[in-house]
Amino acid sequence: KGGEALQRAGDVDTVVLDKTGTITEGSPTVTDLLAVGSDEDELLALSASLEAVSEHPLAEAVVAFAEARGIALRPVEVFDSVTGKGVVGIVDGHAVVIGNATMMSDYSVKIDDLSSAADRLSSAARTAVWVAIDGSLAGLVGIADPIRDSSRAAIASFREMGLEVVMLTGDAERTARAIAAEAGVDRVVAGVLPEGKVAEIRRLQEAGRVVAMVGDGVNDAPALARADVGIAIGSGTDVAVEASDVTLMRADLTGVAESIELSRRAMRTMRQNLFWAFVYNVVGIPVAAGVLYPAFGVLLSPVLASAAMALSSVSVVGNSLRLRRAPLGPSGPSLDGRRAPTVRTTITKTTEGKTTMSTDHTTPRTGDERIITVKGGYSPAEVHLRVGHPARLVFDRQETSGCSAELIIPEFGLERDLPAFERTVVEVTPERAGTFEYTCGMHMLRGTIVVDAA
Repeated sequence: KGGEALQRAGDVDTVVLDKTGTITEGSPTVTDLLAVGSDEDELLALSASLEAVSEHPLAEAVVAFAEARGIALRPVEVFDSVTGKGVVGIVDGHAVVIGNATMMSDYSVKIDDLSSAADRLSSAARTAVWVAIDGSLAGLVGIADPIRDSSRAAIASFREMGLEVVMLTGDAERTARAIAAEAGVDRVVAGVLPEGKVAEIRRLQEAGRVVAMVGDGVNDAPALARADVGIAIGSGTDVAVEASDVTLMRADLTGVAESIELSRRAMRTMRQNLFWAFVYNVVGIPVAAGVLYPAFGVLLSPVLASAAMALSSVSVVGNSLRLRRAPLGPSGPSLDGRRAPTVRTTITKTTEGKTTMSTDHTTPRTGDERIITVKGGYSPAEVHLRVGHPARLVFDRQETSGCSAELIIPEFGLERDLPAFERTVVEVTPERAGTFEYTCGMHMLRGTIVVDAA
């Protein structure tokens, strides 16, 4: 958002990561439902009704799970959200409390009956959400939030850059460590509230560290503001984006590595330019002033002096323009728009109807291809292929809308994620002529593949 943030990012030596929506996909799903003293449908109806008022990603997972099971939501009479702990309210005449173990303790709810089950969920990197109804423990919900495919590579690149990586989360210690181990993070601070995140940032700064905080939620905003460099995931909340110094356009941690590398290279280039400009002036000005004339009879003509000054400016600009071609990370593009290796999915459908698919990360090949822009739809909406002729469909997704995040081509048995602001190559060899539809994951965007006879 400014030159100061760009300059400061180059000094960062510690990267602090929020978990939900930053390291993980931020699209949690319910994996387990355990009821105590009531049937699962009743437990789910009351808990989902209360969670429907909340904006937390875990709440959305519970509501989606209830809807998938055909559970009707009930009226909520009172609702209150306790930051970093959970929610409480009155649903259909019942007092309902949902949250973590601390929340249960605050409301004097005993959780011993399901503590071993909660431990098993935590060991499996799942978040245990407790539910109490009318003052008694009613059940436990297990929720999983998968780690982004790019997070592991990004965290590994942080290590290669000599950065210390810390994960902050409000999750229980065991859950947090299981997720951190899977993502490749060594240091974990678990069970922290928003003020606890700020305290950890302050502690690191007092120890002499230059800290970058990466987050996407309302709970992360205070820590983003406190950090030396606050970095918000572009798909996060408006509050987080406003509190940050840097906003990533992609929901991808590799952008953090690219930002820091860009800052380091920019500052290095500035120092080089200052050095050579200083040397040039130290040498050139005395010569132009005639210092060498008494001893050697050397004078610098005005024409040569002007040319030399212009050459100095050209050298500075030329050195700076090298940044356009500088790679900014293991998978990121350079500033001149050259893309990183493209994700290529190769699909082959045999005459027996069997479909095989392989994926790799290689540099895009040249040759015949169809480029389809994904932005509010597919453009062009119709592409033509020929039977038996290999073709490359390049889906260039230029948006972050969740609607277009998935591609489905039934004819080839394909369901593929399309990362935002990246190109995904699908290589196909049609085996029969016809007109075949492809859609987004929500079946709202539609395109057509017309396969002509050879």
